[in-house]
Amino acid sequence: MNDLTIIEQNGQKVVDSREVAEMVDRPHNDLMKTIRQYCEYLDQGDVSQISFFIESEYLDAYGRKQPCFLLTKMGCDMVANKLTGEKGVLFTAAYVTKFHEMDQKKEIAVLPPMTPAQLIAAIAQNNAEQERMIAELKEKAAMIESRTEAVENTISDIREVFGPRQEDFKTYINKMIAKIVKATNGSYEIIRRETYDALENNGFDLKIRLQNAKGRALLAGASKSQVDSMNKLQVIESEKTLKELYIAIVQRMAIRHGVVEGSPEQ
Repeated sequence: MNDLTIIEQNGQKVVDSREVAEMVDRPHNDLMKTIRQYCEYLDQGDVSQISFFIESEYLDAYGRKQPCFLLTKMGCDMVANKLTGEKGVLFTAAYVTKFHEMDQKKEIAVLPPMTPAQLIAAIAQNNAEQERMIAELKEKAAMIESRTEAVENTISDIREVFGPRQEDFKTYINKMIAKIVKATNGSYEIIRRETYDALENNGFDLKIRLQNAKGRALLAGASKSQVDSMNKLQVIESEKTLKELYIAIVQRMAIRHGVVEGSPEQ
């Protein structure tokens, strides 16, 4: 399947009509005629065509300006609605997937880097916030006995977000990332990569650290399969400072996406 390229123009995500024509195996001029007919219908119905099709230009092999259209997602929907058979199905799958991927990336913002002082402050703030929130929830539980069970569940959720106590580090991290994935309706791989990116933005090169860790393991007599199975999370877990910072990063992301339910109003 051809790989559609989604571009942004004036804050709107669009696809070039030339790519659409290639994917659905139609001459570009033929597709242009169809789109112009759609535009006429939209004008007659007093519907803005730019929500579907945006007139544009490109330079051909001879440097001459040639007309084309940029299709929004609704424009792709309109074109796909008239297609049948394998090519129609493949085109629909391609543009739906691409638009979804771009929306997903836009929703998941990269956490900004922190200075060493900010890292220490973030960890301390997490611990202080945990104690404050737990204290407030316990006070509410004492005042409203009928809601004790719900409040205790909320306390349990907050303890989970603010770091593993008796729980294995990897189990805790994987559980929290799974909750974020569910809350954002995103991808496990993308969320995991975002947390690693946030860590590396603070000056920790996980790739080099992983390579060094594998080298030390080989020198210590580890087998090739054992070395190959080593990953970045193991490297993070092996260093106390790195581990605490990574927990803080995952916590911040969890809070930002509303993973903790029933948090007291600020």
